[in-house]
Amino acid sequence: MEHNFMDGVWERVRGLEQAQALLAAEPARPRRYARRTMLVAAAAAALLLAAFTPSLIARYQEWLRMPQSAYLDQDETAVDRGIEIRTLAGFNDAATVELLFTLRDVEADRLGCDWIDMELEWEGSGSGWGSFRKYGMRFLKYDETERSWLLSAEFDLSETAGFEGLSLHFTKIEPVFQTEPVEYPLEGLPVGEWIAAPGEGVPAGLGVTIYSSELADGRLKLTASMPPEGGSVDFRLVNRDGLPFTMSKWEADGVQTVEFAGVTAEEIGSGLALRLQCSYVSETIAGDWRIPVRTQPVAERIARFEGQTVGGAPLKEAALSETMARITVEQKGGIDRLGQEKLRLHLKNGAVCIAEPYSSIEHETDGGWDEMLFKWILTEPVDPETVGSIEIAGTTIRLE
Repeated sequence: MEHNFMDGVWERVRGLEQAQALLAAEPARPRRYARRTMLVAAAAAALLLAAFTPSLIARYQEWLRMPQSAYLDQDETAVDRGIEIRTLAGFNDAATVELLFTLRDVEADRLGCDWIDMELEWEGSGSGWGSFRKYGMRFLKYDETERSWLLSAEFDLSETAGFEGLSLHFTKIEPVFQTEPVEYPLEGLPVGEWIAAPGEGVPAGLGVTIYSSELADGRLKLTASMPPEGGSVDFRLVNRDGLPFTMSKWEADGVQTVEFAGVTAEEIGSGLALRLQCSYVSETIAGDWRIPVRTQPVAERIARFEGQTVGGAPLKEAALSETMARITVEQKGGIDRLGQEKLRLHLKNGAVCIAEPYSSIEHETDGGWDEMLFKWILTEPVDPETVGSIEIAGTTIRLE
């Protein structure tokens, strides 16, 4: 019988007490990388997923890679205003925390949307409320029967030392609907014209007017009208391959200004297009959801660099775990494109492992954004000690 992926999530939630007992019997995982870490993680994952069919396990791996599948040891729940938030797994490396959790409507069907905006404060060991700069959400799958989202969240640890766990405080949930994107060639941009958001059921007045378009010093600057309350307009400048340019955006005096870095006059005539997409909130659910999160450390191999560049930006650090690779560079114009490149791991035995783009985080200082952290997910588990070099954007990063 064919199983739905979320069926396994709910079965997993209902059986968490038994899973916790199994995990409690395992010795604590050491912080130092060792082959035994992989074996313990694999054994725990096998115990936790033993009740699932092979097809269901495969669907888990689509969202829940190793060693995450060994960390399904959470069962913290908060319910308010008919919305339930439940944690499933949490772990961290030296740079970020990742959390897998569900968001379920236990009373009605208010969450069947494109994504959800959330107002969230969080506290970690060694820091106070609001001291973390960034977090990001991924909306993995919506289950219409359970009226529930499966989500993952990634939190930046750039300002934290000795991390051990999180305390999350959600205060607002807003279901968001998104219209179909519309592209306009940059050479024929409808400056001065009202561009209405397409689609049925879209709130009146949702759209944008582009007031001006100006190219100077390799930066394309657009000014546009503000969207109505509860709505937003997403601006993307893409090339013929659909890859976006680095964007910065700010608002002042009732006007929103958008800048794209690394744009030349030659590129404007070679297929660049402005992609516009509107979003709007269906309703606001204000409440009080507080959840503690335990995390498991993921062992990494970390190398630091001086004098080497990647994509024209100074390289600061490279790190490898069993399933992830990440690099940190000083931010330069256009460096975001690094996060869209595949990464190649060259093993000492001559084999090559491919890593797919996963996420990026901007690190902020008093002087503004000054570095970018990029992460890739490996297509297969790799012992970090067997990797001799990393190749990205035509640059080879030697680890030895």
